Amino acid sequence: MLKSMGKLDRGRGAYKGIPQTVTDVLGGTLSFTFVDLSHALPQIKGGKLRGYAVTSEKRTPLAPDVGDGRD
Repeated sequence: MLKSMGKLDRGRGAYKGIPQTVTDVLGGTLSFTFVDLSHALPQIKGGKLRGYAVTSEKRTPLAPDVGDGRD
């Protein structure tokens, strides 16, 4: 669905932890990743990472500008 609707070509990478994944997105090695809000939120609030959606049914008050996947 990501590939067809979002025109995103994804690959599978082996990472030992989420912090390295976020570092690689910030550094441009990866185009995107899926991480939990606790790892993404500081980078989103700092303007370094863009959050597109949360996987919960509704937006979270912790990140009201991040979509809920329906917008």
